Amino acid sequence: MSDIEIDVEFPPPLELEINIEFEENLDSINNQLIAILDEDRGSLQDNISGIENVKNEIRNAIEFKGVSMDGVLFPEFPDKILEIPAPDPYANLWKPEPDWFDIRSILAANPQYNTIILLSDVGLTYTNSLYPFITSDGGSYSAGQTHKWDLLQDKPCSKGYSTRWVMFNQSSLDNNNAVIPDNALYVVYSHAYIISSITVSFISNKNILQAVEGISDNIVWSNPPSITGCASLVKIGGSISSGTIVNPIGLFGGLPLLAEYPSLDNSKISDFRNLFNGAKHIHKNIPKIIFSPNESQNATSNTTVLFNSSSIAEYPYILDFSVRATATTNNFFGYAGLNFARVKMNICNWNFSTWVTMNRNSLQYLSDNAPNLTLQGLTRTITFSSGFIDNNGGASSPVFQALINKGWTIG
Repeated sequence: MSDIEIDVEFPPPLELEINIEFEENLDSINNQLIAILDEDRGSLQDNISGIENVKNEIRNAIEFKGVSMDGVLFPEFPDKILEIPAPDPYANLWKPEPDWFDIRSILAANPQYNTIILLSDVGLTYTNSLYPFITSDGGSYSAGQTHKWDLLQDKPCSKGYSTRWVMFNQSSLDNNNAVIPDNALYVVYSHAYIISSITVSFISNKNILQAVEGISDNIVWSNPPSITGCASLVKIGGSISSGTIVNPIGLFGGLPLLAEYPSLDNSKISDFRNLFNGAKHIHKNIPKIIFSPNESQNATSNTTVLFNSSSIAEYPYILDFSVRATATTNNFFGYAGLNFARVKMNICNWNFSTWVTMNRNSLQYLSDNAPNLTLQGLTRTITFSSGFIDNNGGASSPVFQALINKGWTIG
């Protein structure tokens, strides 16, 4: 009886296009598959065993990322891979340059001080008119003295400049802006330092300042900091304390690159007016860092001016006012740049007349999720900007008729 040759063709190596952090595991898996499918590898049974081992490695890798694989069959693996949580793209957006002085560690090692400032190498001298200070090149001075920098002690940075630092102990933050020079890159405060009782602008018009934070990023701002006009500022670290913030007018204004705000307990806020007033180029996803997805559910004020921004294209989280206490009128100020936001109204009059760029997706969502007033025998008015109704098909269009049928008067 002649030998029978069985020509077994295996599929090509799997292309594992998985956007997860354990790339080394996947590279190892792919290499094993290549070896398994090598026609000189060995018997069919060896190949099957090898594939089984690879399958188990994939299972273990998925479980390592926090997804349960109990009872999951191999054809279901792709669905489980999709359940792997993506890393938060808004976590730790800003990092100090690796070749800067590590001023956080320096401040932590000197608890007698509460403020340290990293400076660029612009300027030959430094003067602190209020507090004694020490410097990165070994200087120690009384308040009012002027230090001349030893340029050989500056630390070169790959960005084309060098850095240096000054450190001191502030007794009052009312003069904070005065002791931060214009060439400040990065400011760190002591972790035990609570920013409070601010009566003047805290930091303003420091055009190369990139970050303000505390050691371990756990500084507490018991008053909302007034930080404005800093064109390069990316991060304000820490958290705002749980005290009620009544009306944070211009809280963060003129900060075009800002990407990280202090965390804020929205359950304590009674009035959202002007929270982003003057933030001309605020990143559209900034509010995720501050609020839960239902940002406005605890507000009790009569008006809600959430945005005054010229560059927010869309707001990806639901602005849910549906469970908010009833007011006479809610004014929603979207201003020029806010095209799309999903708003759920509560039962009161609403004024959207200043949201001049509201698009049809926003209008449709508003209409679909509007309360049905007829069920309660109520009527309320929604006011839109001039020409908005005509530009969206007129009052007889389905989107406006749906609102009218729910008891809303279109104004």
